[in-house]
Amino acid sequence: MQASAGVFDEDLHARRKFFKAAMAADPQTTLSEWATGFDDLLDLRKLLESDGTRPDVLQAVNSLRESQSPAVSLLDFARGVQVRGQVVLTTCHASKGRQFDVVILPGLQVSLFPFAWWKNGSYRSASKQMIEDRRLFYVGLTRARFQVVLVYSSQFKNRWGYTVPGASPFVQEVAERLGVTP
Repeated sequence: MQASAGVFDEDLHARRKFFKAAMAADPQTTLSEWATGFDDLLDLRKLLESDGTRPDVLQAVNSLRESQSPAVSLLDFARGVQVRGQVVLTTCHASKGRQFDVVILPGLQVSLFPFAWWKNGSYRSASKQMIEDRRLFYVGLTRARFQVVLVYSSQFKNRWGYTVPGASPFVQEVAERLGVTP
């Protein structure tokens, strides 16, 4: 019985530290200041480093601590940075569940989005990759309230210096459905 009381006390102490850290912040505190204080009080990075199973969470904590955006307050962050006069740079993955007045989707080129590789004289995508990229494109496309800008060019040079022709097939599909020429 004594051992379970010790575990209960440790759990209660950890919960107190968590709530103290969570409630201590002024909503106007910058995101970086809040994340640094939260991490310092709870030793999150130390716990995550020793655990080793969540490198993505450790990276997120480090990114929040090192945020160079003093204009983003904790309140703005909690609202999803839906403030006027700011550009929000995010990934299609991270945009899920959020909305923006205007969405700009860059890099809609053959071989980039959807990802494909050169094989037997043309670019090919694995079917699972194509399905996932189509889903991500749909997520990005549907985040816009009013306007979507699809950014592509008729050709580009890849990192090996080869010229790659054409817009993404996703651009072609949108254009066909809207009855316009890309």
